Amino acid sequence: MDEIRKCTAELSRALRESEAYTAFREASTRVKEKPGLKQKIDEFRKKNYLLQDSKDTYDLFEDMAELEKEYEELRKDPLVRDYLFTELQMCRIIQRCANEILTSVDLEIENFADVIEI
Repeated sequence: MDEIRKCTAELSRALRESEAYTAFREASTRVKEKPGLKQKIDEFRKKNYLLQDSKDTYDLFEDMAELEKEYEELRKDPLVRDYLFTELQMCRIIQRCANEILTSVDLEIENFADVIEI
């Protein structure tokens, strides 16, 4: 268990020291320098998350189109685009790490893997 904790700490350090995380932190700092901008971005991120996490997929494309239209002007701002892009980069890195960990061990979940959300 100590080796796992050590490796987890090393992975966390590597993530924090990565170019992607540095870019995200810089984008975050620039966004926070503009009053109210972070709040608007967070509103968009929250609505986007709730739509993507929704179990109701029947109107997902329509709802996403409405969200895109509602926040079109906000997303034109280069600071916002940079923030969202760097956030997405970090999310993808973390997803790859999590996927690598999840697929490296056999937890014998084949009989109910269809109900597990990964």
